[in-house]
Amino acid sequence: HTHWKVRLQAYEALAKRFAATPSGDDPFLEAHAGTVPKLGKEPNAPAQLGAFEAVARFAEAADAEAVRRVAGETARNMVAKGFAGRPVNKAKACAALEELVAADAGEQVALALTSASGVANKTIKVAVGSVEALRSLLATFGAAAVPLAVLGKAVPALLEHANEGPRAEAKLLVVEMHRWGGDAILPILKGVKDVTVAELEAAFKANREEKERPRPTRLTRAAEGRRAGGEAEEELPEEVVEEVVFGELLDLNAAAAKIRVEIDEEQRPFDVAIESKKWNHRKSALEALLSATDGVRIKADDVDYHDLVASIKKVIAKDVHV
Repeated sequence: HTHWKVRLQAYEALAKRFAATPSGDDPFLEAHAGTVPKLGKEPNAPAQLGAFEAVARFAEAADAEAVRRVAGETARNMVAKGFAGRPVNKAKACAALEELVAADAGEQVALALTSASGVANKTIKVAVGSVEALRSLLATFGAAAVPLAVLGKAVPALLEHANEGPRAEAKLLVVEMHRWGGDAILPILKGVKDVTVAELEAAFKANREEKERPRPTRLTRAAEGRRAGGEAEEELPEEVVEEVVFGELLDLNAAAAKIRVEIDEEQRPFDVAIESKKWNHRKSALEALLSATDGVRIKADDVDYHDLVASIKKVIAKDVHV
């Protein structure tokens, strides 16, 4: 509807209906799941409060699978709209994000907050708010619910951000990550300025002196189920924490070997495409290699990238096509 007051009334009615559903597989929830991401796009500030409340009630009522299906898009929309507005709207958006994580959609929410809609948003207010939200969610639910792997990919760029706001919040986020992941998170600081690392190290020292490992202050549904069943709370075992945090290292040579570029109606390998006389072939080869490295750490030990780097440097030095 074109009038925000009418939309607000609809959101309030929807929230009440979500809250009244008797079970997570209620047909009403399934029928309106596709509407939930649209709630995050509400542009009017007063109406936003009702829209975000409806998101929270859906997250509470629907089953985890249904919540995860819509959580990513919903979170991106709420962050872009809610974090750019008034404090009360931001708070309501954060509350809805918390309910999404509580419904076992922590990875989807973390991905949304670390996307271009969140920490990489050009609006500094939104970027800062996204980092704050990540830290708050991690402190509340822990690393078993909010994956350190997702957060770690966003940290280096944030620590080098041109604006002080995101940089300052990123430091606090890294300290919180260290509480949960320990020294296994330190590789994400590779390449970060020495003065920043030294500043963080003081906080890391305090974390190391803590006698007990951190515990979530709120459990997700899955964690509540494990507790009810008498199972121990899920933790990140120290011997596998680095694998959990960062995943496997990428061998660039292996990645390049898998690349195929269509040349003269044939699929040709990277080393042929990068030497092609046609600029669009060279561009396609480089784009494919860049795509393969997106969001992953590159293997640096026991590997020789001389030939690969030489081919890329040749393009940089001699390619005249913009």
